[in-house]
Amino acid sequence: MSLGVDVAMLGGFAVLSVLGAWMKHMRKKHESPVVTPTEAEWEAVKRLHLSHPADNYWPVTGKVEGSSVEVAVDVDPNGGRKLSVRVIPETVVALRLLREARVRWLGGEELVLGEPRFDDVYRVETQNELETRALIDAPTRDAVAGAGSMGAEFGDGRWTLEADITGWTLPQLEKAIRTLPRVHTVLRQRLATVRADPVKSLNAVAANDRTAGVRLRCLEHLVRSGIADRDVLVLRAEDVDVNVRLLAAHALGSAGHEVLERLARTGSRTVRVRAAAHLAESNQLRPEAQVLVEDVFLAALDDPENAKLALLGLLRRGTARSVLPLRGLLDGTQLVGGEVAPSEVRTLAEGVLAAVRARLDPGASGGVSLSHAATGELALADPGEGHLSPTEP
Repeated sequence: MSLGVDVAMLGGFAVLSVLGAWMKHMRKKHESPVVTPTEAEWEAVKRLHLSHPADNYWPVTGKVEGSSVEVAVDVDPNGGRKLSVRVIPETVVALRLLREARVRWLGGEELVLGEPRFDDVYRVETQNELETRALIDAPTRDAVAGAGSMGAEFGDGRWTLEADITGWTLPQLEKAIRTLPRVHTVLRQRLATVRADPVKSLNAVAANDRTAGVRLRCLEHLVRSGIADRDVLVLRAEDVDVNVRLLAAHALGSAGHEVLERLARTGSRTVRVRAAAHLAESNQLRPEAQVLVEDVFLAALDDPENAKLALLGLLRRGTARSVLPLRGLLDGTQLVGGEVAPSEVRTLAEGVLAAVRARLDPGASGGVSLSHAATGELALADPGEGHLSPTEP
């Protein structure tokens, strides 16, 4: 009886053991199914001299264009074939290039490079703005964009590319597998140049990039950091893009006044006000420039988009000529956009008027003064010129 029980138990254990082994095998098979390569896929693997593991066709590994790669093919439930390529860089880069559809990664600062065609596709995240702006110059953007058309991204220390390759031919497969190593080579070479002299590299992008938005963003960082090269500023003060010209001329100080004065005379109203605002910050204005600046600000008081900036300019540069227009904003005779000035504009105008008057004598600020000291007669000042208007004797 006991022997029968022991035999039965052993038999049960054997069955359980076999069943466990089978389940383990099936689980492994489910986790790593064998995907038989197509003829084109296998030919691409051989041409690129990639090697595969002993128990499966994928992933294959090796060197392509001098970079270590890992390539795999999977099959989705609908029978579509998915290519996955990985390139692991030899050099650490504090950078992520993610396609816009991906969920935002919060570990770095998001960067706008200034080229819409690139910024619309990629979101750049980095913890080193100077290096990244210098790194992603025009040739690098072109290389990344080419890989991006296939779905390439850079993050977590590696390049990745995933693509639907159902029905692809051998040339298409080879191109896809070579794409990441090639863009990685461009990035690696550029990175070596940048890290040798990051400031020089970024100044070069600011000076020579084909895209005005990129030049502007690079210049903004250089000026903000106090590392802009003077020769680059002089060059870009004559840029075809007015925003770049304004920034460079302002950064040049008094050496950029000629450019700013020109923009204050000939630019659009917004450009004129911005140029005048830059000039208003200087303590080295020519008398003619002082008149020009105040004229620009006064002419912009009726513009809803520029009225506040014009008032801030008059806070610095307003003279007796500004008193009547400022009072007009307060009493409603000076309209803004065809309407009475909004409360925030009137509040600002009131403060500006007080500051202008404080710089002037009572007569020049539109107040009253003695016309004839002997008789004590009073006269209103001429607010346009700041001269006294004597009363009739």
